[in-house]
Amino acid sequence: MGATADEKAAHWAIARLWLPLAHASAIAAAEGAELTAVCDVKEATARQTMERYGARAFYTDYREMLAREPLDAVAIATRTPERKAVIEECVRRGVRALFCEKPLCRTLEDADELVALLRENRVAFVYGTRRRFMPVYGRVQREIAAGRIGAVQSIVVRFGRSPLLWTHPHTVDIASFFAGDAAPESVQADLELDPAAVSAREVDADPLVRSATIRFTNGIVAHLIASESFDVEIAGTKGMVTIESDGAAVVWRTRLADGGPAFDPGHLLQHERVENTDTDSGTVESIRALLAAVRGQGASLYPPELTVRNLEILFAMVESHLGDGRRVRWPIARRGLKITGRFGSLYP
Repeated sequence: MGATADEKAAHWAIARLWLPLAHASAIAAAEGAELTAVCDVKEATARQTMERYGARAFYTDYREMLAREPLDAVAIATRTPERKAVIEECVRRGVRALFCEKPLCRTLEDADELVALLRENRVAFVYGTRRRFMPVYGRVQREIAAGRIGAVQSIVVRFGRSPLLWTHPHTVDIASFFAGDAAPESVQADLELDPAAVSAREVDADPLVRSATIRFTNGIVAHLIASESFDVEIAGTKGMVTIESDGAAVVWRTRLADGGPAFDPGHLLQHERVENTDTDSGTVESIRALLAAVRGQGASLYPPELTVRNLEILFAMVESHLGDGRRVRWPIARRGLKITGRFGSLYP
């Protein structure tokens, strides 16, 4: 995600919606941003990235980079275990804006500490859940807010059979986004988790999510379903909208008249399907949001408290599964549980 993700994304069916995807390529593409320096523990990787994207310097130690370079913003694409220390050093060195990959950290206690640090030092913050910044999702959200499908009642997010920390920060964030970022009320989940990976204080795995239900305090209910697509469906009192195939198209179905069952075919207009022709990626839009915050032209679009709240939802899924699918309610108890996110031999 730091420098080479574009090579994989270029083969996606909807690559045009996602490129540039990597941090470095998006910074290079964002007007008004300068990629000053890059850092990687592998010297060859750092040097290649510097040369490829036109940075002035490369480093193999982030502490040295932060000590030498007067940086306004830093994009952090490390693995999760190292990320907290990098964020803390960035703040100590006066960095004013951060773009952090997900998941933020592996315990809720660490997340609480980071949010307090970012808030106290007024650091602008953007998280790696890019769909929130992709134009198509924003357009749909604005039309929903204008009343096109009435009051939102439910959200369905389909995202394959995928691991909790590697993948579901995305599904939880998009559900929260269309629920108006309301506070969660409760979570229930069914996971695939080897009992041998569970101890009293650690889940040494990244469980696959079969299904999950999130109830928000504003009455909206979101369902995460392991089907083989990335479609997001938002249902309201006057109709529904589906964002198909990770943003490739939008389908609106609106009731012909008030009254009657919400999805009685006699009360639905013919589907309106709009192909998406966007050219700006979510990563580029994320960088633009940081630029605006640094220049004092806008607030951060991702309050760090929201990052913790969405991480809490992931932890609540594990708690629910370990409790035989019981409903886990807010506030979520802090009890020192660590979810490592290990998937095979890798960590997120």
